[in-house]
Amino acid sequence: MNQELRSKNTSPRLARLGRERSQANYLGNLNGQAMIKDSVNCASGARGFVALMTAIVLSLILLVVTVSLNQSGFLTRTIMSDSEFKEQSAGLAEACADYAILRLVNNPGYDGNEKIYYGTDGCMVRTIDPATDPITIETTASTTGATTNLIIEVDNSSLVVESWNEVASFGP
Repeated sequence: MNQELRSKNTSPRLARLGRERSQANYLGNLNGQAMIKDSVNCASGARGFVALMTAIVLSLILLVVTVSLNQSGFLTRTIMSDSEFKEQSAGLAEACADYAILRLVNNPGYDGNEKIYYGTDGCMVRTIDPATDPITIETTASTTGATTNLIIEVDNSSLVVESWNEVASFGP
């Protein structure tokens, strides 16, 4: 019998491999379809999960980009509005300074302390001492939160402007 076995299989090792293969085929035939079906479902579920997570991450990235661009546009609009209001208040304060110099030319005793309106907006010429040399003119104007304070010094005799400065606030 040994002889017969050896004639069929040349070595015991090959016989053992043959038995293992037949057992694997038997298990594969029993559970093969179920195993294949489970591996396909698992792979397709993993692919679906990856696709879902990718869609969520991309949506979040797009949301962050959209919000940041919208925020920067809003801030730019606010900055532009503030700049416009500052230009308006500076123009009003300069108009008051010009008005005060004109009043000094026409009336050397002009002492300021008056509010001047240009349409609905106005500015203030603070008290002027026309006896000093140089004469100091202080004007202020505010428009929607933007304020401009100017200090102008003019020569007492010729009324030529010696300095023209914007300050944050007036001293005492």
